[in-house]
Amino acid sequence: WKLFKNNPEILRDYTEVHVFNWGDSAILVKDDELYAYGVDNPCFRSLGPTNTPKEIRFLDHLGVQAIATGLEHAVLLDYNQIVYCWGNNEHGQLGTGNNLSNFIYKEHNLPPIRQISCGQFCTLALSYDNEVWFWGRQYNVSVRGKIRAVPIQITFPDYINIESITAGCGDAAVVDSEGTVYVWGFNGCGQLGLGHRNIVSDPKPVRIFNGCMFVIIGRNRTAFVTQSGEFYISGSDRSLEDFELQSISFPGKITSIAAAWGKDLFAITNDLGEVLRWGHDAPSTATTKTNCTNIVEVFKDFWTPTVLPINVDSRQGIIKHIAPRRCNPTRVTGAAWLSQPAPDTTSTITLTSSVPKSDCASAKVGGCIDVSDQFNEQICSDLTIKLSDDSIHAHKLVLYMKSKYFKSLLEKSSKDLKTLDMSNWSSRAYKAYIKYLYTGELEIEAAEDIPEIYSLAEQDKDKNLQQECMTLWRKNLKSHNVINLFYSAYNCQQQIFLQECAKLLQEHLP
Repeated sequence: WKLFKNNPEILRDYTEVHVFNWGDSAILVKDDELYAYGVDNPCFRSLGPTNTPKEIRFLDHLGVQAIATGLEHAVLLDYNQIVYCWGNNEHGQLGTGNNLSNFIYKEHNLPPIRQISCGQFCTLALSYDNEVWFWGRQYNVSVRGKIRAVPIQITFPDYINIESITAGCGDAAVVDSEGTVYVWGFNGCGQLGLGHRNIVSDPKPVRIFNGCMFVIIGRNRTAFVTQSGEFYISGSDRSLEDFELQSISFPGKITSIAAAWGKDLFAITNDLGEVLRWGHDAPSTATTKTNCTNIVEVFKDFWTPTVLPINVDSRQGIIKHIAPRRCNPTRVTGAAWLSQPAPDTTSTITLTSSVPKSDCASAKVGGCIDVSDQFNEQICSDLTIKLSDDSIHAHKLVLYMKSKYFKSLLEKSSKDLKTLDMSNWSSRAYKAYIKYLYTGELEIEAAEDIPEIYSLAEQDKDKNLQQECMTLWRKNLKSHNVINLFYSAYNCQQQIFLQECAKLLQEHLP
């Protein structure tokens, strides 16, 4: 990338990067701290031109889960599911309640957030409570494009469960669990797929598909990938009145799709290992095969794109480009492709480490260490987890390797940390969670513990544990215990479990 071409050594100590500002600026990540590099802009808060990385010191975040950027504002989601915004606030895109710029703002009044997305002058967030929040200005070409200086909740039908969100330049869309797409925004080129180019103030369903798997928005175009594998583009030149969705042909089966809000450019990968593109600069009814080895490479010198589906092992809006310094640089399976290409088709490219791994609970070969027998063993324990009525003898290395939450927590803590107070969680549920980290198996004493374990899995972004909790819940939910389980779900404010209880209650209550 041009930003690093003349100084590739800049990347030596930074494992992850978010490129923005038309490819002229970047936020570098090292040990979950942020560093500014490149052309000055409001996101750097007057740090000036940064020919060498300068630490962004005004954040108090716990780790980095996701980064998104608009034209002149940045948003970070940390591992406490808290949102931080900074940069230009002329359109209320920081959610502070005013238009003061270069102001870091911690969104205290939001529920725990799991996804973020930025448009040109706005911010979109999806909570674990199935709520979509919006702040900023979605479009500035009409008096109807009102500034929302504080987060507002977008209204959807009560019965839908939202899976993903996407913000384009002046538009937004969500997909629910049934594959229905809801869209709203500027729509000046008919990009929302509603058959017109009128401004859409409130979410409207796109009723063209039987089911949508992915939706992603560029500048004036929207891409839809259906559950049956079809690929459509909506939006046309302002001089045209053709609002029909355009079917785009492509080889193989789509495995991922990417776009960024500032350009009508879409990239896909397929099951043949190919990276293909479709762009407004060369519109066609078919994708074009590229020489890129990575879907993000299509957006070289432009912007870090959103890539769908979101990989639970990667961080949204962040390119992982190089492994830690302990890796052996002569044993390369992927390259630091921000300065040269790499043979990979995902947004994560790593180097092979000569250091044996220890993140496997059960294997005894292949460089993995079996830690399953070490659960609550006092010998060699270097950390005590205090519970309300008990304690757990734990090992920092195991927690660091097995848990994203503990990894971030330990990196932020003093090296002399000896005790963690987790007495706000129930002892039974927390023990089951820690034992799961050691053994890879979930053992519960009572079904009432499942919602709390699920909350811990959410905190840790552990999709496998979340799915196992759901499976156990459905297996144990019966008519004789539905009331007790309803209260346990309610106490944890877990809507997904409350919905399961509601179904059973409707069947058995008069």
